[in-house]
Amino acid sequence: MITRIGYTDMNTNESITPPFDYSSLEPAARADVQRQTAEIRQYVKQTAQTVIEIGTRLMSVKEYLGHGKFVEWLAREFCWTERTAQKMMLVAREFRNDSSSYLPISASALYLLASDTVPDEVRDELIAQARAGQYVRSEERRVG
Repeated sequence: MITRIGYTDMNTNESITPPFDYSSLEPAARADVQRQTAEIRQYVKQTAQTVIEIGTRLMSVKEYLGHGKFVEWLAREFCWTERTAQKMMLVAREFRNDSSSYLPISASALYLLASDTVPDEVRDELIAQARAGQYVRSEERRVG
């Protein structure tokens, strides 16, 4: 499986992959699904800020609890693994002082953009695309 980061233009819905075909839906259902799609995209814009806020708070709590108690706290309070917390803290470290926190970037793309596996020039290009109103997301493709 290959994971890549792509984008969808939030205004024209142009995508690396074709958008969903709504034509098979009844008109009322089509309108409702498209309305809900637009609403979900608005929530996606809030996702980046939420992940950053959670990651920032996780870093603070970890300072108080230390590693061993932090992992126990994660499991008991949220049923989260340490890996889940690490991803959110990585995003917070990378983006908390960045105006990109309110951009249309999916959580999975945020995690990839915060990692060291994405070259800086690619990260900068995708953030610029998000600033231009394009929805940045990660995609998984099965190979073979």
